[in-house]
Amino acid sequence: MKNNNKGFTLVELLAVIIILAVVVLMALPAVLGLMESSRQNAFKTEVNELVKIVQNAYSRKSLSGEDIETISPTDGKSFRYMCMTLADLTNENYTEKPYNDPDSIYKGYYEVFVPIDGTGTVYRIHYYNGTYTADGLLYSYTASDAYAPTYSEPGNDFNTCPATKPTAIPTD
Repeated sequence: MKNNNKGFTLVELLAVIIILAVVVLMALPAVLGLMESSRQNAFKTEVNELVKIVQNAYSRKSLSGEDIETISPTDGKSFRYMCMTLADLTNENYTEKPYNDPDSIYKGYYEVFVPIDGTGTVYRIHYYNGTYTADGLLYSYTASDAYAPTYSEPGNDFNTCPATKPTAIPTD
């Protein structure tokens, strides 16, 4: 009688499994890197959107003459200043996202500096979304639209505007 066994041996199956495992292990870091990169890009896009919302809020408040202070520091470089929290933006209907929910992972406030001499507006961002933090980042239309770290505020809770008003316009 003829022995007609067709199929794979255990050694062949193990070799295929090992090859597949090596391929997966080689590809995994690249896939995880792409996922992290897309999350960071989504965060930057979200910050950009919030800056546009704050620009809109500043424009509306400026036109109506409300809630914008003029600060005149001793160096003579006066500026108009406004600070809004994410809860303010939601409560005043500038955004529909539920940032005013006390249990929300989204926290933050925005500061707007408008020099009286017309040299350009600076937006300072303090934002936290549960994963990433944009604390003390500048967004300025006087230079480029790039993000540049400026300073850090340890212990910042991101829920309230600073108690002390700034004395100068942030520059970098």
